[in-house]
Amino acid sequence: MRNKQNKLLLLPIVGMILSGCDSVNQKYNQFIEQKAEESTVVESEETTEVPEKLVDIRLVPEFVQVEEAVKAIDNLEIGEEIYRTSHTITQSQDKFDISVNQMVVYEAKSDDQLLGMKSTDSDEGAIVIVNVAITNKTAETFYFPIDELKLSYPNAPVARLATSGLYPLQSGNLYEILLSDDHGAISPTSTVEGYLVYSLTKEDFENIKEQNSFNLTVVPPRLDADSIVGLSSTDLGYILPLYLPLTATIEQELVDKNKQIQDRISAEWWGKKEILADEILEEKDTDGEVDFTLKRIEISDFTPKENYEETFQYFPNGQVIVSLQIEIDNQSEHTLLPTDSLVNLVINGDTIQSDYILINELYGEHLEPGEKRTIIKTFALDKYTYQQNWQNQDIQIYIQVSPDDSIDNQDATTTVEESTEVEQVEEFMTGDESEIIVEEEIGEATELMYVGNFVWEPKLVKYINEDLEVVDELASEEADNETTEMDNLDDVDAILEENTTEAMNE
Repeated sequence: MRNKQNKLLLLPIVGMILSGCDSVNQKYNQFIEQKAEESTVVESEETTEVPEKLVDIRLVPEFVQVEEAVKAIDNLEIGEEIYRTSHTITQSQDKFDISVNQMVVYEAKSDDQLLGMKSTDSDEGAIVIVNVAITNKTAETFYFPIDELKLSYPNAPVARLATSGLYPLQSGNLYEILLSDDHGAISPTSTVEGYLVYSLTKEDFENIKEQNSFNLTVVPPRLDADSIVGLSSTDLGYILPLYLPLTATIEQELVDKNKQIQDRISAEWWGKKEILADEILEEKDTDGEVDFTLKRIEISDFTPKENYEETFQYFPNGQVIVSLQIEIDNQSEHTLLPTDSLVNLVINGDTIQSDYILINELYGEHLEPGEKRTIIKTFALDKYTYQQNWQNQDIQIYIQVSPDDSIDNQDATTTVEESTEVEQVEEFMTGDESEIIVEEEIGEATELMYVGNFVWEPKLVKYINEDLEVVDELASEEADNETTEMDNLDDVDAILEENTTEAMNE
């Protein structure tokens, strides 16, 4: 009986225990479900972050997207739009091109030192947004020094680097694109494009507004990533300014000058050329194993900027510039010196020599066997003499290019030394004690020269008149025509009068 009672007492206890176990299981299951939900949320959050890490920095957004992103930067107040370009402005060198496809300049204000506008007396200034494309025109990878592409202007106290804090987007930053790819590497025949944003202090901004222009300083690329940066020239090009406008008039002038032969006058924008004649040619001449091609020639009236007037101080009447491009194809076995070549113009019996100061190419540059290169030669002509004696006259062009004697002599010396060594060995082996005589022809040979000869008849589109002004037509020619017509009329009147007199007499 007691056993039954004990069993009955155990039933509620067991029930309570089982009930407790169910409660524990329930809470445990709830805990597991909660953790699973939290884990799912974390995984979901991590999953959403992955695409941000996979953004391709080489992806180039639209220009308007960049503008809106810059305008949304904290602690930056964007003011009036000063100027927006409507043309692509390109600096073209032999081995590479650099183009500003789009540009806009805004007034801006910020007291954030990192944004580069704040100076000692003002936090006002401007920002410049540019879309830049760099093209490798060679068959080799080269390295472009993007950190040398600085904004400047004549007499600037310091050139300014692009401001990283002014580019908020994750892709399209040209600085990051190039530096992320092995020291600015650009593959053969390819183009890299991106954006740069520059800041200007109030003083900088006032200066460029006064000049209506500014420039990006272009340092040429290198074939070796570890070679010295900042040399005035490399095998790939020269340090040159890429000018950018602040007015439509200046923009058109820059677009026009970039279409001209890129002598030093045009490349460095020494002033304004007004084209009198310009013709693209493919005239060829050959001397031995060297081919010459006259590719282009232009004649222009030139007005220098004030800071370049001294360069032309010996031209009190003004100056006419003749520039030409000649391709030299070296199929000889000699190393030639194309820039050192002597080029003369002969006009109406007068000889004019090219002016080395008016080109950017350097003396001593080599043209190896099997290579070809286009050189520029430029001539400064007295404007009055041109108007009086040379206008509308055929132009003869003579070019003389020589081998590098130091290399040829070195090769000859090596040949003589090798020959001497062989003969000395033969003497030792045969026991012949006779004196070895080696003819040295170094310095005795006639100087080698390759010559090209061309004749060009200018097709003038504008003329210099007697007042030394550029005109579409010469008034003197019109006057001559009018005089001829009047003379003809006078002759007719005389004949009629004579006939009338004879008739009356009869």
